[in-house]
Amino acid sequence: MTMEAEAFSEAPVSAEGLAVFINTQVIGRHILSEKIVDSTNRLAMDCGQQGAPEGLVAVADSQTGGRGRLDHAWFSPPGRNLYFSVLLRPQVAPAILPQLAMVAAVALRRALASLLPNLSCQLKWPNDVWMQGRKISGILCESACPTDGVPHVVIGIGLNVNVSMEELPEPLRNTATSLRILTGRGWNREQVLATVLNELERAVEVWLAAGSLRPFQTEWQRHSLLAGQMIRVDMLGNQLVGHAVGITDQGLLQVLIPDGTLRFVAAGDTHVVC
Repeated sequence: MTMEAEAFSEAPVSAEGLAVFINTQVIGRHILSEKIVDSTNRLAMDCGQQGAPEGLVAVADSQTGGRGRLDHAWFSPPGRNLYFSVLLRPQVAPAILPQLAMVAAVALRRALASLLPNLSCQLKWPNDVWMQGRKISGILCESACPTDGVPHVVIGIGLNVNVSMEELPEPLRNTATSLRILTGRGWNREQVLATVLNELERAVEVWLAAGSLRPFQTEWQRHSLLAGQMIRVDMLGNQLVGHAVGITDQGLLQVLIPDGTLRFVAAGDTHVVC
């Protein structure tokens, strides 16, 4: 049997299967696994509103309305990839909750680098993970502060695991990848998910202790897809062009524009200018 033909399980992720690989204390100790949902973020947010425990992971075999940042659709075929959302209740100022998306990106990059140490794995501000020059994962962080409940935040992650190049929609074939495409073999999704959750719990603990992204700045810069590149940032109809310098400890992107001014960007889509 060739590596490309190696079989992989299309069975939904289960708490029992995940328990074999996970070593966290909180995150992933409660699993809600569904065959199909509109969005795992929506499911996890609903659970949060109903008082679900911190660390709950909502995972689906497929999504009918998977979303990325800025309401971009996320390709979510059944039995192939990972679509999951983590419910947290961090005791921090609401203003810094968006930093969790970048914390999750660092954790995800660490997990993928441990699984494939010989392949390039990079961070693309604000919260995408790329491998070998193609996007493999996206992250969507959402929070709620209900007046009659406990504030909570949901980190949603879509990670391409076993989808083949032929199964990708035509528009994604030049920009996306998966673990299977990169290695020519199938992957155990429960093991991959556990690896991510293990790293996520460690990273969140460091972030909570620091109260900022300071512990991750050097690592982010070392693995940044944009570092030193001439980039364009699209911001709600406006554009900024300059060299990507780095990130602040609050997660702002530093861009040196042609007139020598250093600009700080809080949100936007980034593109390397060829």
